[in-house]
Amino acid sequence: MQTEAAHIGLHNQHVAWVEDTNGNRHPAHSIVANTSIPEVLNSMLPAGSMPPEYTRKMGAMSPSISSCIVWLGLNQELRGRVKGYEISVNDHLDPKIEYQDILHGNFEHLGLGVTLYDNLYEGYSRPGTSTLSIMTLCGYGPWQQYEADYKSGRKSAYNQAKKKMRDQFIRKVEERLIPGLGDMIEVVDAATPLTNWHYTGNPQGAIYGFARPLEQLRNLDVRSPLKGLYLASAWTHGGGYTPAMMAGRQAAEALVVDCKNMT
Repeated sequence: MQTEAAHIGLHNQHVAWVEDTNGNRHPAHSIVANTSIPEVLNSMLPAGSMPPEYTRKMGAMSPSISSCIVWLGLNQELRGRVKGYEISVNDHLDPKIEYQDILHGNFEHLGLGVTLYDNLYEGYSRPGTSTLSIMTLCGYGPWQQYEADYKSGRKSAYNQAKKKMRDQFIRKVEERLIPGLGDMIEVVDAATPLTNWHYTGNPQGAIYGFARPLEQLRNLDVRSPLKGLYLASAWTHGGGYTPAMMAGRQAAEALVVDCKNMT
């Protein structure tokens, strides 16, 4: 439908309808929520809908780290000139130091992942051009100071910070991997944790759902405490394509089993 869901309605602690952002209500016996659990609990459901113990448990969990990405369209072909298609550019290999750099957005020292799409798939870009991305994990802290202005459409300071980050990424890859990269750039775009929030609604731009310390690595139940409400996303099973798909599959399976048991 290409319409954003805004609220979930209940009747006797069972899902009853979904209201979209246009104010239209759609009756529903079962709902699969493929969105963040904090969004479901804090914005979509009526206050106090979930059992207090469940709400406390979810509230005690924190969003995962996010990411920063720079995309480049180049006016030269790199295929064959640089080996590999996913290349790591690191200053060190100490995971503890790297994690602190990630949390604090120390972009000068952060390890970068460079993806050269044309080395993976010949013909990905038009003849005489190349496409690549530069990516790193990033904590939300460095970008939180821009959140209020960003959400209000005042992005001047944010755009300056994003440009600084972008230029640091390009300069590092130019120095360490692709000499002359800056002079090849025809198209450039960049994304931050706030970009991720804008397009996904995930709190703090989280890309892995909830942060998962070792004691919390178990998957969450796709069945919510509310009848007919199923949770399918990285927020139940962890980040990455495979866990997110597993969550969707298990939510669908649970829904089918529950519907059969009612007939």
